[in-house]
Amino acid sequence: MALDSLILILVSVTLSAVAQIAFKFGVSSEPGDGARVLLGPLAKLVTPGVLVGLGLYAIGTILWLTALGRVDLSQAYPFVGVGFALTTLAGSRSAETERTIPLRRGITRLEHAAR
Repeated sequence: MALDSLILILVSVTLSAVAQIAFKFGVSSEPGDGARVLLGPLAKLVTPGVLVGLGLYAIGTILWLTALGRVDLSQAYPFVGVGFALTTLAGSRSAETERTIPLRRGITRLEHAAR
């Protein structure tokens, strides 16, 4: 795999992971009064965090599709796991995440694998 394709893939999965964190912040925040009046229960879908997440996801998807045009899916798809690991690591740092023993074990394994 060419270096430029690898970079596209890694940036794509990283953007997707960051988008997930933005989504979480967005749906956890309170929408503005105007959005609440206009959209009711759907107002959380237009909070800044959700909108930023959608933008990051869109950019990541464009990069992913570009990468898939260059490499086989069988080469690119395993990198999706990097995105899962990044999202899990970032989410585990959240104050609201309950740190169960299985979660702690999984995070420890991810952190050791990253070294």
